[in-house]
Amino acid sequence: MSLNFKSSASALFSWDMRKSTVLLGILFLAQACIDPYAGDINFSGPKLVIEGLVTDAFAPYRVKISQSVAYNSTDGNVPVQDATVYVQDDKGNTFVFAHDYRGVYFSDPLQFRGEVGRTYTLFVKTKDGKVVQSAPETLSKAPEIDSAYTLPETSISIQGVESTQFGGFLRFKDATSTGEFYRINFARYEAEEYCKTKIVGEFAVAFKNPCCTSCWKITPCRGCVLLLSDNLLNGNSVDYRFSAIPYDSQDDYFVLLELSRISRTTYQFWKTASTQVNNTGGIFDAPPAALPGNLFNTKDDREQVLGIFSAAGVSRKGVYLKRNYLSFNPTNTKVPFPTQVVPECVECLESLNRTRFAPPGW
Repeated sequence: MSLNFKSSASALFSWDMRKSTVLLGILFLAQACIDPYAGDINFSGPKLVIEGLVTDAFAPYRVKISQSVAYNSTDGNVPVQDATVYVQDDKGNTFVFAHDYRGVYFSDPLQFRGEVGRTYTLFVKTKDGKVVQSAPETLSKAPEIDSAYTLPETSISIQGVESTQFGGFLRFKDATSTGEFYRINFARYEAEEYCKTKIVGEFAVAFKNPCCTSCWKITPCRGCVLLLSDNLLNGNSVDYRFSAIPYDSQDDYFVLLELSRISRTTYQFWKTASTQVNNTGGIFDAPPAALPGNLFNTKDDREQVLGIFSAAGVSRKGVYLKRNYLSFNPTNTKVPFPTQVVPECVECLESLNRTRFAPPGW
């Protein structure tokens, strides 16, 4: 494939096509000591921050590129919007990513789909002449998700109030090879009856417009970094608790689960990121450290490039989790607004939180 992206390809990156991949759903980021810890983070000047992922699922794959800002800045990273981005496989095939918005680049889903057993390398060329390359990543097939289920959990608050929820578990069989690593993600889906709600008036009346077509509300697990190593599980069946499920209704709780088989490098990167994010400031917390990414400047090996490029096999399963088997009623403290339905329907607009495409297994 030529590095000159055909102008007609821009149509392939339509809003609907990109956002339909929300059904996946799709993030996918030491010892403490008494002496001051210097770490290996080089804070001198802005740095490129790159995050990219290729899977064996049919989807446009995404690479996000930005420039870091000063540590004490209140602004976010600056998007890099004028780079040349492409992925090469171990056969020499080249797949170009087209810039979409704010430093986000998408592949052409009709030209590029990741294959199990293939090895992929990311290349980024910036306008100022930098050439960043990733270490090669081999895409390995993910195990199938066998099933998912709930178990009741009871907790007592510091005020002595007892509450019940469910633990959500997924089950799969670990690969027989040693040294396997996994990342788990999920999103809740709920059928939407109304696509527009407006709260007005002194008594807070909710005016609701029905959806013109079928529509689903999506609640992703934002900021989740759920990781698993098979060090003690090799080749066995695995039951992994992925979330707490509220007991606020006896209705089934639908989730779309995703299990990714990732490389050791990707696992170490996200494990370190999770440790840094969840530090509480105690003396036994891990000190700040540079994340162990796999990106480097081919023209200057002294420059630090932040981020990760991954190739991962994924398996997905939509499941209805049961909440109707306890002997007591759920606790639901929500007080609904008085509602008035407006006759005119409203379109179900694709977004990160809403889709008109039914999730697998619905």
